[in-house]
Amino acid sequence: MRRENAAKLMLEEGKIEAQAEAYESSKRATGKMNASEKTAQGKKELAKAEGTASSAFQARRAQEQEMLRLGVVERIADNPDVRVVSSLENNLGLAPDNSLVTQIAQQGMEAIRTRLAEWTSGSASRLNMSSVAMGGVHRPVPQQQVMK
Repeated sequence: MRRENAAKLMLEEGKIEAQAEAYESSKRATGKMNASEKTAQGKKELAKAEGTASSAFQARRAQEQEMLRLGVVERIADNPDVRVVSSLENNLGLAPDNSLVTQIAQQGMEAIRTRLAEWTSGSASRLNMSSVAMGGVHRPVPQQQVMK
């Protein structure tokens, strides 16, 4: 009888535990289902509200996009490896580190140097000074004064 009663008790205990676990699982599943349903309903209501107020959100979204664009431009400007030139400079070939820019600057310096040499030569001849060409530049030589 003891064995029979112990077996019956174990059987009933197992049944009660299984029923409790089933009840707990069903309540948990019902709670998750209700929560998901309410979350979906809330999202639907939010979408409806945004849909009716889309014109109000349109300006905000446009500003957010412009701020993101500005951030990109700021990061480009802060990059030391990026050089910004205007489209006119680029079309003319005057971009930084361009050989054409170097050539133009060199020609300008040569033109100024030639002009200065002409002025020096003219001034030296008006002062009756002779000039000597040294390194492509006319250098005035003052007249030697002889002491009497």
